[in-house]
Order: sequence, then C-alpha cells, then structure tokens
Amino acid sequence: MGLYLEFSAIRLWLGSHGLSGLAVHLGASLLVGLALAQKMPAWGFWAAVMSFTMPGVGPLLAVLAWIPGGLLGAAADETALVMAEFREHTRPLPEPRPPTPQSFEEQMASHMTTASSLSQSEADARSVRLLADSLTSGSDAGRVRRLRALLADPQSDSYHVAAAKLARLQEHYTVSLYEASQRAQAFPGSIELQAALAEGTVDYLRSGLLDGQFSEFYYGLAVQRFEILAKLQQDEPIWRLRIAELHRRNGKYEQALATCESILQQWPENSEARMRILEIYYYGARRGIGESTRQFVGMLKRLKDEIHPEQIEDPGLQEAAQWWFQRA
Repeated sequence: MGLYLEFSAIRLWLGSHGLSGLAVHLGASLLVGLALAQKMPAWGFWAAVMSFTMPGVGPLLAVLAWIPGGLLGAAADETALVMAEFREHTRPLPEPRPPTPQSFEEQMASHMTTASSLSQSEADARSVRLLADSLTSGSDAGRVRRLRALLADPQSDSYHVAAAKLARLQEHYTVSLYEASQRAQAFPGSIELQAALAEGTVDYLRSGLLDGQFSEFYYGLAVQRFEILAKLQQDEPIWRLRIAELHRRNGKYEQALATCESILQQWPENSEARMRILEIYYYGARRGIGESTRQFVGMLKRLKDEIHPEQIEDPGLQEAAQWWFQRA
C-alpha cells in the first residue's frame, strides 16, 4: 500500500497537483516506515523520514529490507550486532560490595557511627538518657559506639549525657583491671587470678570504648596474659586457643594459623584447634581471599564427617560449627 501511494503521489506531482501529491506522499511515508519497522525497528523511523524528504528512497529501502537475504537486512543485522557489543562493553561495571568486617575488633574503626547518621530519636537527650541507662558493664559495644558518636557535637544536650555514661564505663573497666592486676601480681602462680585478668582485658577490648592505638595496645596485652597462662598450664591447649582467637579477631590470620598449628603438633586430634583453623579460613574467604575459600570448602567437607559440634567447648565456635555443617 505504501508503494502504491508513493507512485500515486508521483503521478499527482507530474499532473501539477502538488498539494494533493504532498498529502498522498506523507501517507506513503508513514506506511513505509511502519512496514519497515515490523522487520527492522531500528530502521523504521529513518525510512519514514527519508521517504518524506527524498521521494522514492523510502520505498526502495522497504523493498530491499523485505527481499529475503537482502543487502539491507544483512546490514541491519550487522549493525544490531555491533550496537549490542558496544552496549555490552560500555555498560558500567557493577560496584563491588565492600568486604564484611571479620571481627568485632575490626569493626571498631570502620563502623564508628557518626552523629549525622543518628536518627532524630537518638539525637534527643531523653532517648540518649534511656540508651545510657540501658548500658551496663559488658553490654554490647554497638550501643557504646552510638554514645561515642554523640561526642562529636559538644553543643548538643545529648553530649553531656553520653560523656557522663562513657566516663562511668571507662572507670568501671579501668578499676576492674587494676584490681585484677593487683590480685594477679600478689599470686602470680594462680591460674584463676591470671585467667580473670586476661579475660578482663578481653572484655575491655570488646567494650566499644577502644579503637586505634588503644585497641592495638590492649590486644597485645591480652595476648601476653594468655601466654603467661599457657606457660603455667603447658598441658592445656585452651590458653593457646584463646590466643589464636584473639589473633583472628584482630585480622592477624597468619599468626592465628601458626598458633593453631602449634597446638595440633602437640594435640593432633584437638577438635577445637581444627575448627579454629576452619574459622580462620572462613573469615579469610569472606574477605575475598581465594586461597582461603578453597581451603575452607575442602576442610569443611572433611571435618563434617570427623567432628561433632558437641565436642567443641567454646559456645560461639560450637554454634558456628552447627551452622557450617548444616549447610555443607
């Protein structure tokens, strides 16, 4: 129909009927564009435009496009292929997800909440007071960090509430550690007193009150105190396991692995040391370390058949083992 109308428009022009010919030519252009768009959508619009501006060219494009194996069809296919490749290569790369923090200690610096990110209810002095009252010694460090974030604005009413609570928490931990240190020094051979001092140091490290150099200092201090316990009880692997856990929590994976391997040299069948190694590979895999991922998958298959979670004394590691084994 488009071709017929185009020839009719040409006859009208030749017969000095210019206005009528132009109207018929416009209708032919639209029909040619629609027809060509059914076969090659990318060419339909331009065919209609060329039909309108250059009489005879649009119909010629339509004829070429509808010829089986025509040159225009091949050119259109090639053009579509090139455009697809162009879109593929120019597509913006997906933004990689940031690595998940591997331990509580590693989250201290990266997850410090800023005052601007607090909700309106948290910025309110009354809500902050309720938050401070809900905190006791040994509470989760997330709430402590939320209070610390409020110290960024000394002009706010919440600042004084947060500062007072944080000061009391600091006093609690420092006094507790001082008293535990005095008792441990008075009885240096006491396993119970030395263990209380070491665990108190770990509690302070995980309190949310420390970051940066202070966190590093107390991490090293906790390791030293567990090393004292390991020397006092050389026939017990528990203290070296605690050292391995501290290394892992602070991102010292090589030191954690070395500590676990030293335990297995003396106790080859120690289930908790083997599970600690699996835990180290797990957190390494979460950080995107390919070798850790391969080691974790291979070791998990072996340990699932060799170890029952009930054999593990540490509650957190036991829970992790149950979760891993259920999904292996």
